Amino acid sequence: MPAKTAAAQGVQMRRAELKSARSRLRAGDIEAARRLLSHSVACGHDRLALRRYLIARMLGAGELDEFEPFCTTVARALSLETISTMARDAMEFVDRIRKSP
Repeated sequence: MPAKTAAAQGVQMRRAELKSARSRLRAGDIEAARRLLSHSVACGHDRLALRRYLIARMLGAGELDEFEPFCTTVARALSLETISTMARDAMEFVDRIRKSP
């Protein structure tokens, strides 16, 4: 498991907070995307953190530098095909968010 950055340690959310953040993310809330990413990194959820990093970037979230070392380490351990699939899935997710009324 990649090392967690100091800023991302201890940012775990409770179940109700996670549910709310996921709902807000589906509505396009960039801050919710960032909080979910922070939670995934804090919990050591490698692939989920990378997916959430891609989604946050595609939504236009700034200030994600603290997560880049963790997500880069995760990405380096994956095949190019896997990363491409994850990026495509993230792009489709963001497209659905943007098309939602």
